[in-house]
Amino acid sequence: MAIRCSGCGHEIQEDELPRLSDAARVLCPECGENLTLPEMTIPLSIAQVKREASDATALDPDKKYALLVLSGAETGRVVEIEKPLVTIGRAGCDVILDDAELSRRHARIRIRGALGELEDMGSTNGTFLGDDRIEKPVAIENRSKFRVGGVELAFVVTDRLA
Repeated sequence: MAIRCSGCGHEIQEDELPRLSDAARVLCPECGENLTLPEMTIPLSIAQVKREASDATALDPDKKYALLVLSGAETGRVVEIEKPLVTIGRAGCDVILDDAELSRRHARIRIRGALGELEDMGSTNGTFLGDDRIEKPVAIENRSKFRVGGVELAFVVTDRLA
């Protein structure tokens, strides 16, 4: 049995969780959302979950991150990224885009230093890097272009000026 985060959709297998206690609440290692765990689990400490999440995803304090909308109704829009995990979609996401081809929760980007990791979240119309529909998370770097629904975006990383 798997536990799915309602915030980001990350799936955690029950056998990956510690055992012993009654029902417990812990944070999702992907987005920090509270998870309700089934009986017979023991919670990880919040500090441990946050430490593991920060090891996996982190913004470089010397960099600025943004998404540039290259096509669609919002061409030219710049969306600043200020957290290490951002979701993209039509509703209920960090980056909301006006496009009928987008799923409500379409894709997400996990930032690791100067690189990003683009992942489709089970969208209907897919997420594309170049002409290839991505089936698993893929690395993106500064100026990487990708498409969600009918919108082309560029992932931009610049140096933060002092």
